[in-house]
Amino acid sequence: MDENIDKKLLVGVELLDYMSKLTDIAGELVSAVTTADEITNLLISEDSIYEGKAKEPMQYFASSLKANMDRLLLFYEKASQYVYVTYETMYQSDEALVAWFKKETE
Repeated sequence: MDENIDKKLLVGVELLDYMSKLTDIAGELVSAVTTADEITNLLISEDSIYEGKAKEPMQYFASSLKANMDRLLLFYEKASQYVYVTYETMYQSDEALVAWFKKETE
């Protein structure tokens, strides 16, 4: 029985570790999206930082980069939600099992 508890604790810790890593990645992506947005704004502003021949492709690249990072951020948010729901379900199942066990042993 102790080995099963240790395994469940390990799984819980691993899930929380995944959640922490996903949160860290999402934080970095938010920073990257902000930077891409700033680059896009600088390229399309009247005081553009670039005046060369490739201005239009650079604007397209910067805007598509931001859009793709937004999608990636959404993916990591959904992954975090999945890990959280998994952890909550595991926790609730353990609580129900403990309640049933206490009832049976009384």
